[in-house]
Parts: sequence; structure tokens; C-alpha cells
Amino acid sequence: MGSLRLIIGLILALAISSFGVVNMKPVTVAYYQGSINLPLFYILLAVFACGFLVAWLGGAFDRLKFRSQIGKLKREVKMLENNLNVEQEKSGKLLAMENPPTEESSTSSNESASQTDSKSQMTLSPRKSKVE
Repeated sequence: MGSLRLIIGLILALAISSFGVVNMKPVTVAYYQGSINLPLFYILLAVFACGFLVAWLGGAFDRLKFRSQIGKLKREVKMLENNLNVEQEKSGKLLAMENPPTEESSTSSNESASQTDSKSQMTLSPRKSKVE
């Protein structure tokens, strides 16, 4: 992409310079207080440069505004990430305090699961006996 821009730029520069060579006849430009004789190419170049400068300054103000918005948003993201990390640490500590990992709790949870399974089987067995 960079080489394509370079080629286009060189072609444009060649076209502008050839236009300048062809249009070097002096033109009288009158302004409020007087007049001046300059080659047409110089006048066109000055007008183009002024237009470019105005457009660049307008864009520069927008770029500054967007950069400041980006800075504010980055600071906000950093603050929110820090808050998230703090809350995650707090929740991890709270969970560790509520459920301390011990061997007894893991065996009791296995026993309670087996008791639940046997209860569900017990509720089914009376129905079978009524049907028989």
C-alpha cells in the first residue's frame, strides 16, 4: 500500500509540475489596495495551499478532541479494571471464608448426594407396589 501511495504521489507531482510549466504567463491579481502580476501557476498553488491549511487546521482540532476523549476513556477503562480486580479479590476471599476446603466437607457432600439418590428411588418404589 505504501508503494502505491508513492507512485500516485509521483504521478500527481509530475502532473502539477507540467501544469505549472505550461501556465507561467503572468496574470494580474487585483486586491483591495492594489494589484500584483504573478504567474498563474503560483496563484493556483497559493490558493491550493491556503485551502489545504484551512482543512488541516479544522482536522487538527477534531484530532485533538478525539485524542482527549481517547485518553479519558482509557483512564476510565483502567479504573474499571482496577475496581473489577479489587471486587474479584474480595469475592474470592469471601468464598474462601464461607466454604473452607476440608476433607470432611467433600465426603459429606458425596454422602448427601447418595442420600438424595436413594430418596428419589424410595419415592418411586411405593408407586410400583400400589400398581402390583
